[in-house]
Amino acid sequence: MEISAVLSISLRRFWEEKVFWLLGTLAAVTSALSLPINQIFSPENLPILLPELASNLDELITSLLSLVVLLGINLLSIPLYLFGVLGIVAGVWKREQGVTARFSFGELLQTGLPFFWRVLGVRLTFVVGLIAVLIPTILVISMASIFTFGIVLLCLFPLIILFVPASYILYGLMELAETAVVIENLSIFEAITTAWRLFKANFWKMLVIALVIYLGAGIIAAFLVVPFTLPAYLPMFSDLLNNEIDKRSILLVSIAALCLLSPLYAFFQGALVALQRIIWAQTYLAINRPANPSAALVEIYDVG
Repeated sequence: MEISAVLSISLRRFWEEKVFWLLGTLAAVTSALSLPINQIFSPENLPILLPELASNLDELITSLLSLVVLLGINLLSIPLYLFGVLGIVAGVWKREQGVTARFSFGELLQTGLPFFWRVLGVRLTFVVGLIAVLIPTILVISMASIFTFGIVLLCLFPLIILFVPASYILYGLMELAETAVVIENLSIFEAITTAWRLFKANFWKMLVIALVIYLGAGIIAAFLVVPFTLPAYLPMFSDLLNNEIDKRSILLVSIAALCLLSPLYAFFQGALVALQRIIWAQTYLAINRPANPSAALVEIYDVG
């Protein structure tokens, strides 16, 4: 696999297929909407914005209301994100098979739909596995640090630094497995096994790809995406004020600015998501051409 060739064709696909940008925006839309919603339903902000409601409700009920709304947004983000990225991967796969017709947004959504539950299963498998490993590890390190007055934590600090590249590898494995589900029509565990086999066989190249995707996206996001989140920090200045009316005004300005900037945030964040998923799809195709590509293609074209 030539990394430069993968990146070159990925950038070309990204530029030529503007529908991928829209699918990426769909994947990022709840992330954008969560910015103003988090401001409104934050347990600290809700009593300032809606003092009459807060005064009539118990503090615990107000906190539960905030929790339910924020949890609902996070749950909604899962299917929307997966619908978007599945459409992108399916579109890359169709182009690889020589389909030259222009894709419609609805067509690619429909194409990716049959793979939703399996890709969700892949994602949940990784998340549950990570939690199962992290929680006992954190507990053991915390207990050891308490009994050694923090010496263990200092000794393990170099290993903690390695957590960042390790997280890149883990997330890359997950996205490679999700790509395998779509391109080869695999089951959950077949996709995970295939992704692990391919990652091991191409470890250093895959690590470079993961660093390019996640580290590069982080740098780009710092310039293009993060500025749209800056109004969320305006309420920090309200802590310097004693006047509740002024605090409420600052909050309202923050929420209004976030609402106005949310479409741009979703678009730029979505473009980054689209580019990432295109690169992973092209990487998968570069290191593992399906033995019987027509089988997966039938699954794609039989939808609807």
